[in-house]
Amino acid sequence: MTGRHVMRIAFVMGLVLAASAAQAQPRPPEAEMKRAAEEMSRAVKGWPGGIAFACVVVPADLDAPDIRQLCARAGASASALAGQAKQKFFAAPDTPTFLRHIATDRALGLSVVISPSDFAAPVAALVIRIKASREYPDVVSASARAAPNPAQNPLAQPRFGEVVFWEELVVGSGPPAQLAAAMVPQVETKLKQFFAQFR
Repeated sequence: MTGRHVMRIAFVMGLVLAASAAQAQPRPPEAEMKRAAEEMSRAVKGWPGGIAFACVVVPADLDAPDIRQLCARAGASASALAGQAKQKFFAAPDTPTFLRHIATDRALGLSVVISPSDFAAPVAALVIRIKASREYPDVVSASARAAPNPAQNPLAQPRFGEVVFWEELVVGSGPPAQLAAAMVPQVETKLKQFFAQFR
């Protein structure tokens, strides 16, 4: 075999290896993020009961007037945004009513979960989780159920759990007297992001 033939074979093998490597490369982060955003948008749409809203303080004994005002502002903003998006909207007065409405009316739950530090301290902190979710008594993986031997696959066994379709987090700290009010615009921005998916 001549040197020219060896070089030609090596060049062809290099092209094959390069093509294989290109096919094996994962999708770019931008494409993956776009796909995830599209799937998330599909998941929050099409619920016959619309949107059920609740604002919860955890732990409840750290509730304070400023935090209740934050809840009220978040609820008013969510209601207005739901109207603009032409979505049914129900503001639940408490967690049991919220969960019952989701189950009976086949609604999507939108909750603002506020975890405060002690507002009696000189500096306070708020961790606010905003999520769209539903609780199911029998969550299973459809692909695992359809696969061979589903009885041996734990993913195919019905389990109680919460499915979170969309979620954002807002965190802040500062003087207790100003903290809750200062975080209202951030919460409203996240709610606008959620309802923008219905356009």
